[in-house]
Amino acid sequence: MKQHSHKIAFDFALGNSTLVIPLTATVELHHSDPYYLVRDFRTSKQKEGSVFPDIQIRRKSGIWVHVDSEKETNLSEAIGKAIDKYEKENAR
Repeated sequence: MKQHSHKIAFDFALGNSTLVIPLTATVELHHSDPYYLVRDFRTSKQKEGSVFPDIQIRRKSGIWVHVDSEKETNLSEAIGKAIDKYEKENAR
């Protein structure tokens, strides 16, 4: 069954630095065990490839964690906020 996917845009802060990279990614909700597959991480000037490998995240106890490690990272938090924003703006 094909899942619905959409694009999100978010800012990713590198570590503890003040450097912030604006990124876009494609997210796809998997309903059976609710999680998001996140892929195609790109900068605004990037035409091909991905800045990061595909990841899977989900909300757990109010925070966004990686499915494999069950840990929150700066990346999962930034993507989760973008997903929340998209869902709020596109609620029916």
